[in-house]
Amino acid sequence: MEEKHEMEVFLQGPGMARLALIKVPADGKVQDLIEIAKEKGLKLEDGQTPQVWMEDKDDPLTPDQPLKIAGIQSRSRVQVHTCPRIHVTVNFQSRSEDHPFSPVATIRTIKQWADKKYGLSEVDASEYALQVCGMSDRPADDIQVGSLVQPGQCQVCFDLVAKQRVEG
Repeated sequence: MEEKHEMEVFLQGPGMARLALIKVPADGKVQDLIEIAKEKGLKLEDGQTPQVWMEDKDDPLTPDQPLKIAGIQSRSRVQVHTCPRIHVTVNFQSRSEDHPFSPVATIRTIKQWADKKYGLSEVDASEYALQVCGMSDRPADDIQVGSLVQPGQCQVCFDLVAKQRVEG
């Protein structure tokens, strides 16, 4: 009897509390990731069709494509989402700037975009962090923006806030 080959993939999506390390058949298809995400708590509005994005890619993967052909390897990070783009607003001082990002864009990527948009030097930029509007939550740099979106919404808002200084 032949051993069944599996690979581990990191999976995120709206309604899923945290990044999940899942096992999928190595010869599986992209659609398999959507089914597993549903089992892990993926939240969908009626009639929404989830798609799969791979980290660092702007476009969704084709559902019937084999995982290997899609470029998914062991320990790849993917996001199952219904929003083709997340409309991100970043507020700083009295200005607001908007930009559409892929659901797999990381907080680091959005912060770098905001730093450039607001003309912050590298030194000044290091003094600020992104904070979810109206909350005290400052997501880690490697969090994918799609995981911060409420189900049924394709937008998120951040304030660029000063990091707390610790005086020695």
